[in-house]
Amino acid sequence: MFRSLQRTVLIRPFPIRPAYRGFSFTSRVLADKKGPDSNSVTKQLYEAVKSNNPSNQQTPIDDSLLDMLNNLESRPTHQNSFYDSFGLTDASQVHPRDIAKNIRITGPSAGKTLDINNGALWRGLGAMNSILKNNKVKYLVKIQKRHIRKAKYRKQKKREWWRQRFSQGFGELLAKVNDAKRRGY
Repeated sequence: MFRSLQRTVLIRPFPIRPAYRGFSFTSRVLADKKGPDSNSVTKQLYEAVKSNNPSNQQTPIDDSLLDMLNNLESRPTHQNSFYDSFGLTDASQVHPRDIAKNIRITGPSAGKTLDINNGALWRGLGAMNSILKNNKVKYLVKIQKRHIRKAKYRKQKKREWWRQRFSQGFGELLAKVNDAKRRGY
């Protein structure tokens, strides 16, 4: 709704005349002026605005407000979005939020966003997975799933430290063996 209001009413943060202290409004009329439908919310709002206006003359703000309300009421709710200004939504298209509700992604990658450059989706997913691995998100999810007693957690940390140290040493030993094998020993 704010986007439509922003589109129809231009708000200037400075006065038009230096003598006037306050804000001034100028209107841009984007749609043709038609009267509101006979039994709609717009008509009720229109009548309320008319009753508050003692001179019964429409001002530019009333016109733009009426146009905005007509515009909002005539379109489906999912078309009042940022994408609509680019013409990317269509009445036959399904809204992305409806699609996302049906996709059930669980685990550490749920809720993460990533930037896709040049349509390389798999490269973006790989980058996201490497970031998740570097930040040990999967491990933290596993650890924080349920409470672990202090003593058990301390022993688990020690066990993990030894496993990591062993795998690192074992990898170095295999590298030495492969290097010696390559040299012909």
